[in-house]
This record gives sequence, structure tokens and C-alpha cells, in this order.
Amino acid sequence: MTIPCVLSIAGSDPSGGAGIQADLKVFSALETYGAAAITCLTVQNTIKVHDALMLDGVFVRAQVERVLEDIPINVIKTGMLGNGDIARHVGEAIEGRTIVCDPVMISKSGYALMNQDAMDAIMEHVVARATILTPNFHELLALAQADESADPLECGERIMQRFPRLQALLVKGGHINEQATTVTDTLIMRHGGGFSHHSSTHPRIDTPNTHGTGCTLSSAIAAYLARSNGDMVEAVQQGIAYVHRLITRAAQGSVGKGNGPLLHHVPR
Repeated sequence: MTIPCVLSIAGSDPSGGAGIQADLKVFSALETYGAAAITCLTVQNTIKVHDALMLDGVFVRAQVERVLEDIPINVIKTGMLGNGDIARHVGEAIEGRTIVCDPVMISKSGYALMNQDAMDAIMEHVVARATILTPNFHELLALAQADESADPLECGERIMQRFPRLQALLVKGGHINEQATTVTDTLIMRHGGGFSHHSSTHPRIDTPNTHGTGCTLSSAIAAYLARSNGDMVEAVQQGIAYVHRLITRAAQGSVGKGNGPLLHHVPR
């Protein structure tokens, strides 16, 4: 029996809604074996992030390498890396792998989570090695070196031109035109000498219970990639549909006193 295996390299969220904890729940829900290498420890709950402790880059790399030398990992998902030292060690350790990169650099509200040197290191060592990129709107603009007036799809294509090893980039529509009643997510893929677009539109769900949505989506894509033998369009479409079901369920009730998390065990 062949078991699809996925490795998440990300931070720890003790409240369980994001980071490594969310990733492992997703992998389990989608019937893949999940492994995890922790980059940073956070003090947070559904209300706010209180503190964070970055682990040593050499130690993070050792976690990754010991997993890869033992378990037949099909896909790697990277999330919160935290600083340039960790980014460099992680990038070197995962060279040549199928990588779903969630470039956690800027919050969905536009707040920078690290300094520019760290962002540059993540771009150089991890984004440049990634197979697919899943930035939020503000990260999309930063990676494309564009302002908010820029066309998101043009930004996506510009990023793929900037990083030639990227096979795909997902432009997430959740924070683009937030007054719209629908959300359109567009997967940009290389096609011949240009690009092809694959769009998915679904109703916008009005709920504050979206903690960890970006982590969950990138992990779902990684799991479906491992299950589908690398069919990118299928993996992304299934990942989007799975997260939409989770948001629909979370809108009916979640846990915590702040922005509640998704409930990852909802049937796929």
C-alpha cells in the first residue's frame, strides 16, 4: 500500500487554528500522512498573537533532513519561517522537492510580520525553489513589487516571470473587492511560452471565523497534490472546495472568544 506523505515546515499555534497544528489536522482529514518541522513557537489564541520564539536555523534544518531521510515525502508545505536564517537552511534542505509555499510575510490586514531582510531571504531561498505559491493579497503585491492599483492577475504573472521555477501561483480572491458577493480564486500556470488561467468562483461567506484559512488552504493543496500524483489543477480546485466547506461550517459556530478557527474534520 502506498501512503501519500506530506511534510509541513511552519510555526506552532497553541490554539490549534493555524500553523503546524492546523496543517496536521488537514493532512489527517484528507487521508495523508503528515509530518512536521517546527520553525517557531508562538504564544497566541483566537484573539491575538502575544509573543513568538524563533528556533535556530540549524535545528530547523535538522528536523527537516531527519524526516526526509526516513519518510517518503511526496509534497512539502512551507508556512511561517520567521527569519532569514531559517529560510536559508530550509531552502537548502528542500531543494528539488515538490513545494507548496505559503509565503507568510505580511498579514491579511497588511501588517509586515518580519523585516525586509527576512522577506528577501524567503524570496531567495524558498519562493525561488517553490512549485506553487499561495500568497495573500498583500504578499502578492510585495512579491510583484506593485501597489494596490495593480491588476492581481498581472501581478501573479509578473511573480512567475521573476521566479522561473514556479510552475503555478494561486491568486486568492478573498481580500480582493471585499464588497463583492462572490469570491474568485485564479490559478495561474505556465503554458507553452505564456500562462493559462483556471478560475473558481464561489459565494462569499460573511463570518469572522476564518483563523488559519491560508494555512489550511495551502496544506489542503499539498495533501491533494500528494494524493493526485501531481495534478495541480485538480489539487487546487479540490483544496479550494474543501476550505469553502470548512468556512461554511465555521460560519455556524466555532471555538474561542476571537476570530474562530476552521473545523478541519468536516468531511471532505
